Amino acid sequence: MSHIASILAPIYQCDPGDVAARLALDLERGPNPGALAKAEAERAQGEHHPYTLVLNDAKGRDVPLLITPRPVLSEDNAPQTVAGITPLDRIPFPDHDEAAGHGNRFFEVAAASRIGTWEWDVVSGRMQLSSGLKAMLGYGEEDIEDHVDEWEQLIHAEDREPVRQAVKDHFAGRSPFFEVSHRMLHKDGGIVWLQARGMGQRDSSGKVVRMLGMDMDITQSKLAEQAVDDERQRLFTLLDRLPAFVCLIAPDYSIPFANRQFREEFGNPGPMPCYSIMNGRKAPCKICPTFEVFETQSLSSWEWQCNRTQKTYQVYDYPFQDLDGSPLVLELGMDVTQKTRAQELLKESEERYRSITDNLPLGIAVIDQTLRITAANPLLTQWFPEVDFASMPHCSQIFAPHPDTADVFDCGGEKIFSQAAITEHLFETGVPWDDPGSRRSFRVTACPMFTENGDVGSIIGLVEDVTEKLMVEEKLKRAERVEALGTLAGGIAHEINQPLNALQLYVSGLEMMLDSHGDVEPETLRIRLGWVLRESAKIRDIISHMRSLVQQQDSRPPSPTDLNHVVEKALTLMGTQMRNHGIELTLELDPGAPLVRANPVQLEQVVLNLAINAIQAFATRNSMESLDVLDKRVLIATRTGEEWTTLLVRDNGPGLGQDEDRIFDPFYSTKESGRAMGLGLSIVHSFLKAWGGEITGRNNELGGADFSVRLVPA
Repeated sequence: MSHIASILAPIYQCDPGDVAARLALDLERGPNPGALAKAEAERAQGEHHPYTLVLNDAKGRDVPLLITPRPVLSEDNAPQTVAGITPLDRIPFPDHDEAAGHGNRFFEVAAASRIGTWEWDVVSGRMQLSSGLKAMLGYGEEDIEDHVDEWEQLIHAEDREPVRQAVKDHFAGRSPFFEVSHRMLHKDGGIVWLQARGMGQRDSSGKVVRMLGMDMDITQSKLAEQAVDDERQRLFTLLDRLPAFVCLIAPDYSIPFANRQFREEFGNPGPMPCYSIMNGRKAPCKICPTFEVFETQSLSSWEWQCNRTQKTYQVYDYPFQDLDGSPLVLELGMDVTQKTRAQELLKESEERYRSITDNLPLGIAVIDQTLRITAANPLLTQWFPEVDFASMPHCSQIFAPHPDTADVFDCGGEKIFSQAAITEHLFETGVPWDDPGSRRSFRVTACPMFTENGDVGSIIGLVEDVTEKLMVEEKLKRAERVEALGTLAGGIAHEINQPLNALQLYVSGLEMMLDSHGDVEPETLRIRLGWVLRESAKIRDIISHMRSLVQQQDSRPPSPTDLNHVVEKALTLMGTQMRNHGIELTLELDPGAPLVRANPVQLEQVVLNLAINAIQAFATRNSMESLDVLDKRVLIATRTGEEWTTLLVRDNGPGLGQDEDRIFDPFYSTKESGRAMGLGLSIVHSFLKAWGGEITGRNNELGGADFSVRLVPA
């Protein structure tokens, strides 16, 4: 303070001990409070720019002081600021040699601070520039003429008018001193930013006749400001493009910044407080998660139902600081109205589907890639109460065969994960809620569940208790077979009558020999008895054949079967029937047809069903009005292909009409009501499906029907 007092005492013309009191008064009046506040703000940002203070000397005249702050470190490395104080009206302007030779301290400080000084004789226009100021622009001592016009030409064209206006304002007394930031043209064509400060000296009439001032190079500061402004602009542009509202909220409820989405959602905030523009309230909210961030200084995330927009937002609040260090909250809000509604609908949908799955007469299991059951509906847990579903059991704990079943059950899980194919399996097992030792039949339909990339992520297993259903189906199959035998009754009687007539003839011949000769030669008797035994064997074979068709002997697994032999065997029962109905039968059997994969007894039932359908088609009421009775034809053929061996049954009857898509449905028949149960083709279809084969029916060009049975070669 003693050093400051020694500088200011001559100005005040007072004792150094009284300088502090005089200085305190001066700093509270005129332009000084603003200058000090600005300097303090710059210092808070780490900037140390020279500034000007104005004191009143002993005669009441304004004396400008140049304050040059510089950051330094104390002995303990603590940051401090020191300042040089120079009266502007007493700055000398020595030539370059004098400044260098005598080591003028002011110029040394000015050069180190990139500060240049100038003196302008307003009357003559002469403007003396310090060598440091010229050097800042890249010029030597003699490169610039000492005249204000020469200096003005070096001012950037866009800044000349603002500089002239600042000079006019100071000359007119509208500003206590001259101060302006402007651009200068460097000798190399570049731009140099200068902060110009000065004060005029007036004559007795108050007219400015001389100005003293200084220019400081603030190019780096301006470039930094420009970089900050550019970055800020890029940030604002980015925030404006966000599909979410973003704003800054101050402790006084004001909104210093709001992006485009905010303005579109709520309007331009202007001076309105946040609770007003965002909530339509007249007073702050009693509970506000945003303002809690000012206290916690930690991220806050919450969901907000806005009454003004009738939308739901997911809000994120972050603690933030303004450029001057004042606290703010950066708030980002995303419109999640559709998402929230979708979640609500999804929850409702899940509840509906859960209600459906919980009340279905099916057991449902979700199986992961390790074949463990990760979820099950209540019915499945009721069927298998001994299984701990909470432990995610392996599927074999449920889909295990009965101990008496020799076959090892394969749920097909590995096939589903590798081939993404739907599989269906039937298995029998014991259940604790049924009679001891009994077995229940379950059908498992396993469906793949796909992930986003198309892989099979899990399996949905639908488990159906088909015990009673299978029993009913078996009874219906027997009834269908009996119905078919009723149709075959005439042919069976004819087939049995032939060997019976032969037996009667052979026995009658022996009786006549005994009546005529009294005895029969042993050799003749042996021959005649052989004939009797042969015809008896025929009758036995016919009866055995019929018994195999009626009794339940069709549960054997598929095996290699001779299709041609099965057709010929079936026609021993049907040939006579077709002839009795006036049907011309054409048989075309491929002698090279391979063995096929089928159950022999069931395959014969397939042939009989298709043959009976052809006979009954010709007998349909009014179906033969346009046909000659002698023109009833049926073709039965076997053919060999690359992948299939085909059995074709073709007739020229009335055809299938419009019923091609329904003929394999259970209990559906094209015959008159009461004449058929409608199970024949349905049973045929089930047989073929079990063997991996196919059957199709269509109308042919003759007006009748074609049935093609495709079988897999064994």
